[in-house]
Amino acid sequence: MQEEKISAKEIAELKEKAEAKRKMHRKIVEGINKLVRDERTEMSPEYQLEIIMCGRRDEVMALLKAYNNKRTLCPEAQLYIYTHKQDYQEAYAYMIENMRLCFEVEKKLLTDVFYTKPRRYSPQAEIYIVQKALAETDKIPPRRAFLNLFKEYSKNYQLSVEAEVLMVKEFLNKQTGRMIDELEDCVEKYFKQHQVLSSLAQREMVKAGFHPLIMAYIKTAQKGLNDETAVNLLFERANRAEIEAYYERYVEL
Repeated sequence: MQEEKISAKEIAELKEKAEAKRKMHRKIVEGINKLVRDERTEMSPEYQLEIIMCGRRDEVMALLKAYNNKRTLCPEAQLYIYTHKQDYQEAYAYMIENMRLCFEVEKKLLTDVFYTKPRRYSPQAEIYIVQKALAETDKIPPRRAFLNLFKEYSKNYQLSVEAEVLMVKEFLNKQTGRMIDELEDCVEKYFKQHQVLSSLAQREMVKAGFHPLIMAYIKTAQKGLNDETAVNLLFERANRAEIEAYYERYVEL
């Protein structure tokens, strides 16, 4: 069998291309190593995306690990990995399990029926969950995909202050719809699970006037009703049972 020959010109061209790729690889590796050595070092979003799109496994994984819990990989790079997860399975799994996600990727995960493993979301994403759950209850007939997601999530994690306040305010003040009792039950179960509400959430709870939760909070919360403004709102309500319970617990704290 006759061997195929390669010309000296072709060899020179291959060498030139290989040298350029080698130089680029070394530049990328050095840039990533700088990120690892010094947390103050930054890399432009354009360069992050360029490294991801090149698709070299060692470079991609090194970049993701350099960003793990130290910086936030740019949204464009995160979205590229998410969109091409079939080709970036290892990078996708690492990003989802170990990295701070941008809100756009979080929203996609929350609606992705194939992703069910619990993870901590950002305050912005937690607010999104509460808002979507509320919007679903207004549908005719009501839906519960996000409400079920909220129930599962809130069993595992205490919400950020912003999301917690929104949950208490909106779930307890729902005036119309067929799921009012279920929303109130969500707040009660959330409190029983975590045994504390933020100061702002305590105020919204008292404003909402949901007596069963107010009584439960006064009697069993870790530090009782301890926000001064919430206590003043309680006095304004002037509900005998609530105020008597408050002072009974006050003695114990």
